[in-house]
Amino acid sequence: MDDREIYIENANGNSHLKWAAMLQPAVHPDGVLLKFPRLSVVWLPDQALIEGSPDEVGKLLADNLEVAEGQ
Repeated sequence: MDDREIYIENANGNSHLKWAAMLQPAVHPDGVLLKFPRLSVVWLPDQALIEGSPDEVGKLLADNLEVAEGQ
């Protein structure tokens, strides 16, 4: 994730999505459940982070979802 997009990569392929594609995420003590209208959900566990911290993920989500909702 960055301030422009959400990039999801797994064994079945990858996706580049704009922030406006995301529904309100569910923040849990050990990770974040990202929700998308057509893609269902993506579990992002804190311990799987390669870069950044859980707090930085939370701030990125809050900042970009606020912008996406205001568009």
